Amino acid sequence: MVPATTPPTPRATYLSDKETGATVLYEASLNQLFATRGLGKSIVTNALLKCLIGGKDFLRLKSAGGLNVLLVDAELPPIQLQERLKEFGDMGQLKILSPYLMPDPKAFPNLSQAEGQQRFTERIAGLDAQVIIFDALTRCFRFDTNDPDAWLRVNDFLTDLRAQGYCVLLVHHEGKNGTQRGRTDGDDNLDVSIQLEKPYGWQPGDGLAFKWKYSKVRHGGHLPDFEASYEAEGGWRLVEDGRLPEVMKLHAAGKSTRAIATALDMGQSAVSRLIRKANQNGLAALNAKAGAESESVSQ
Repeated sequence: MVPATTPPTPRATYLSDKETGATVLYEASLNQLFATRGLGKSIVTNALLKCLIGGKDFLRLKSAGGLNVLLVDAELPPIQLQERLKEFGDMGQLKILSPYLMPDPKAFPNLSQAEGQQRFTERIAGLDAQVIIFDALTRCFRFDTNDPDAWLRVNDFLTDLRAQGYCVLLVHHEGKNGTQRGRTDGDDNLDVSIQLEKPYGWQPGDGLAFKWKYSKVRHGGHLPDFEASYEAEGGWRLVEDGRLPEVMKLHAAGKSTRAIATALDMGQSAVSRLIRKANQNGLAALNAKAGAESESVSQ
C-alpha cells in the first residue's frame, strides 16, 4: 500500500498580470530585472515597491499589497534613499539597507563572500521581510560577473534565500550583447527574468520608455510583453509597439510571419503577437479594407 502524501502548499502570489492573471513574482522565488542605462530601472523599481507595499497597480501589473519589503540599495545617494523612506514611511513596511545609510559605508557586508553573507543573514533575521530587492546586483555583491567561482558563491547564497521563503528580485545591468552583464550562470536558477528593452526607434533623450519583456518564465504562465512610456502630466501609460503599422501593412499584403520578421528585424513570435493583438482589436480588418480601397483608387 502506497502511503498518502501531502500535496505541496501553493506559494503566495505577490505580483501578477492584470489581464491574464498569471503570476509574475511569488513567495520563495528568485527573479531578475535588467536593462541598459537610461531606461528607468530605479523608477520602475520604485513603482514595483508601491505595488508590493501599497497594493497599487502599475501598467499591466497588480498586487494585493501589504508586503514587507527589504530594499538593499548600494547605488542611490543618501538624499534619494531618505526620500524613499519618507515616501513609504507611513506604511512602515519598507526597510532599506545601504552603505550610505551606515556610519561607516565600508562596513557594508561583501555579499559575494561567506562572511558577509552570514552577517547579512543575521542582520535581516528580525525584519520579517517577505521580499528582498538587490539594487543593483554588482554593487550589492561586489564581484566580477565574469568570474565563475564568484557566481557559484553568489548563486548558492541566493538559492538559500529562496529556500527560506523570500521572494528575491535582482536589479541588474544589461551588457553590450543585449543580455545581462557578465556570465549567464545566474540565469540557471532564476524563476522569472524580465528585461527592459529600448522601444523601437527610441534614442537617448526621448524620455522614459521601455518594452517589458519576459526572457524566462519557469512556471509557464501566460505573461505577454508590453510597452510603456512616461509623460509628465499623465504618468506611466501603456503604448503600442511602434512597428505595429508596418507589421499590419505587410500582413495585409499577404506576407508571411517569417518574411515580416526578416524585413523588420523582429522575432517571429513578436510578429505573431502583434498580428494576434491587432485581430483581437479589429485592426486587421480595418487595415485590409483600407488596403483594398487604396488599390481600387489606384486602378
